[in-house]
Amino acid sequence: MSVESVIAHEVEAGSTPHYSLLALTRPDFIMLNFIVLLYGSYTMLFSLYTYLQIQHHERKHYYQSAVVVLYILATAALVLTILSYDQENLLWFSRMVPSINPSSLEVNLLTYEYLQVAEAAIYVVANTIADALLLYRCYIVWGARKYIIIVPSLICIVNTVLALVALGAVVRALQSQTGNSEIDHAIKNFSPGNIGFPLPKSASIILLLFLAINLFTNIMLTGLIAGRIWWISKETRQSLGEVEDSKRRTSLNSVVKLILESGSLYPVALAFGLGLNATNTVNAVEPILTVIVGMAATLIMVMTDLDLSIHISTDQSHWQQILEPDGMESDRTALSSSYELQPNNQTRDVGSEEYRSPGWGIIQNKPRYSTRESNKVHKQQITRLRLEPQSDWLGANAGWG
Repeated sequence: MSVESVIAHEVEAGSTPHYSLLALTRPDFIMLNFIVLLYGSYTMLFSLYTYLQIQHHERKHYYQSAVVVLYILATAALVLTILSYDQENLLWFSRMVPSINPSSLEVNLLTYEYLQVAEAAIYVVANTIADALLLYRCYIVWGARKYIIIVPSLICIVNTVLALVALGAVVRALQSQTGNSEIDHAIKNFSPGNIGFPLPKSASIILLLFLAINLFTNIMLTGLIAGRIWWISKETRQSLGEVEDSKRRTSLNSVVKLILESGSLYPVALAFGLGLNATNTVNAVEPILTVIVGMAATLIMVMTDLDLSIHISTDQSHWQQILEPDGMESDRTALSSSYELQPNNQTRDVGSEEYRSPGWGIIQNKPRYSTRESNKVHKQQITRLRLEPQSDWLGANAGWG
């Protein structure tokens, strides 16, 4: 008779009276239900995103592909979590059935642990994709200045490599446990967060640091992006004045708000997961983080497309240039707050065909400033309010996470 059959028989016979109560109150069961709930919300969000993308045929596919891959990874993480929970149940309640030989649970224990490693590996891959998107957006918003993302990129790369090395060490340790005399002891002492195997302590520390470093880099990159756009708003206000710039400034502030709202989702989840992981409250936090990192990347796109929280009167395509990596390579322009200001006595007409731009509303296809003489020699006036044509372009969106 299989282990599953023995446990089912004992439950039906009333030998484990608290089985149902324990199953419903265990932290891992609560976490599983929360993951399923989040995944359902994520599925609806992803469906809406798919519908919105169908309405925008001109967009490039590389960001769309990344969002699809993140959803697939989240789905795989959910499936592995359910399978892992099933194996955990067998191990957990086998202790209540004296007739079960612990040696017969060796396969279940090892299967459970390999599933845990697979969940962590999926999360590392999903986080890498999200980091790449976030780094690219930061690179774009900062005018394609490579030095801005050098340090964050190195941190993300080293962090990811160390996490993969740690997972490899865990796999090797598990392989060495096959047929080990400590299996019986490990099964008898099985508990969430403690498998009983002498796995490398360094691996556990590295995986914990992986979450902490992710939290740091996400906060840093989100701050760099929001801070840059805030600075652009400040520079625009100083250049155009309060009246002329009121609408534009409101739009930029709305973008900052959007970035902070969407960007805070993943860091908050990381902080929560870091606490659970450090205290061994649940077996693994990686599945729920995999779902959330995908949600964050998709959420900002949906909010942008629906124009939620962005109350702007200018062409929405501009915001897609900032928030979405959608085929803007041909423009060869870069977002910059360093508008060209000249201390001269003339203001050029920026409404001609030469200075036409579909975004910002700063450059309209009509004369806004006419050539005129000025007696104030020291007054800096706007000569060209346009996106600087000096760097490898630009066009990014959120990886968020």
